[in-house]
Amino acid sequence: MGDRDYFRKDYMKEKSIFQPGFDNAVVSLIIFNLIVFTTLFGLYLIYLVMYDTADAARPEFFSQILGNLDLPAAPETFIYKPWTLLSYMFTHTHFSFFRLFANMLWLWSFGYIFQSLAGSSRVIPLYIYCGFIGGVVFVTSYILFSNNLAPSMSGAAAAIAGISVAATVMSPDYRIFPMLGNGIPLWILTAVFLVLDLGTVSTSLNLLMAHIAAGLMGYVYATLLKQGRDIGAWMTRLANWSMDLFNPEKKYSGGEKNVLHYQAKKQPYVKKPNLTQQKLDEILDKINQKGYETLTEEEKAFLKKASEQL
Repeated sequence: MGDRDYFRKDYMKEKSIFQPGFDNAVVSLIIFNLIVFTTLFGLYLIYLVMYDTADAARPEFFSQILGNLDLPAAPETFIYKPWTLLSYMFTHTHFSFFRLFANMLWLWSFGYIFQSLAGSSRVIPLYIYCGFIGGVVFVTSYILFSNNLAPSMSGAAAAIAGISVAATVMSPDYRIFPMLGNGIPLWILTAVFLVLDLGTVSTSLNLLMAHIAAGLMGYVYATLLKQGRDIGAWMTRLANWSMDLFNPEKKYSGGEKNVLHYQAKKQPYVKKPNLTQQKLDEILDKINQKGYETLTEEEKAFLKKASEQL
């Protein structure tokens, strides 16, 4: 991980993984997925009470509720439910707690790494981009092929596949579990996940193609980001604009929260010979919003010096 080791201890104390909102987009995504799952499961229990047997309740629930959230493969059905291209990636419709737990664990693992490298504001756009492209390919492949096709798609797995690839592209040398010798390269964890993920959906051609497409989208997103092109910035601006509408007392600049202190033309602080907590906080905020790679050499040196004085 290189110089990132110098700031990780302070950064973990400063930014808890349970901090909500755009400061921790990974946790926000996990919480939202859990809320959707819990809500749907509660509705399913209501259907079980309304009908005499589970066999009678299940088809009605799937038809009236889940049928409007899952992504249908057939274009003639999808055309009347275009919102499912977004809703499916937050909907785990088989009520498998193991599947939900596994997806959220992988989302936290890869999402947290990507967030530390690229900034919190880029996690949700990446998730949506990968899920969207996977959904488009899922529907398109139904038109092109006729064998071994799944009738619908749901869950976060396709989007997570894209995040896993993006995190690896952002930092190919990133290592996890540093206590094990020199650590394990991130690409090994990514390879294990992709083998398990693609193996799970390999029986359905359109599902397999959707997950591969989502992974390729993650590669493209991270590659462009490393080149300085943030194709998800418009989502952040749109989210901030929406917040302005419902909270007029809190104005956003159209960019990322608390970003002015390092985008302003004037230096946000006066250089001092001694380390200051204010400067450390400003650098940690910058990492959280934009990622470690955006730090200047001076800021990286400051974090290294701060770590040595702990």
